[in-house]
Amino acid sequence: MMKPNSSRGTKVADENQQLLQGQARDEPVAVTRWRAAERRLYPLIMVDADLYKTAVTLVHEAAQVLSRECGTVAELTHVDAAGVLAQCPSTALATSSGFDPGTALDAARAHRFRDLAAREPDAGPEPRQGGQP
Repeated sequence: MMKPNSSRGTKVADENQQLLQGQARDEPVAVTRWRAAERRLYPLIMVDADLYKTAVTLVHEAAQVLSRECGTVAELTHVDAAGVLAQCPSTALATSSGFDPGTALDAARAHRFRDLAAREPDAGPEPRQGGQP
C-alpha cells in the first residue's frame, strides 16, 4: 500500500480519478471480471453451504489483505494474487475443497473497488455491464 506522502498526494488522487473514470485500459475489464467472480459465489449457498462458508471466509480474509495493501485502484488491479492468498489462512481449505481461490480474490477485489470508488465523489458512473447503461 502506498504510504501518505504530501508530495505524491496529488499524483495518487489524479491516478485514482483517472482509473475510476475508466480512463485506464485494463480497469473496466478487471472490474467486470471481479464482479463476475462475486456472482459465481452466490449460487453456492443453494448447492453446498459448507463450501459457500469456506469461500466467503476466504473472500473476507482477502478483502482484509487488500484493504491493508491497496490504497489505489491501480494497486488493486496489479496486486500480486499469490502474495495476497498466501496471507489468507483459508486458502488451503478452499483449494482442498475444490474452490478456486482466484475467484475469492476477484470477489474481494470487487469489494475493495467499491470501497475505493466510494472515496472518490466525482468518480462518475460505474463501468457498464452487459451493454446496459
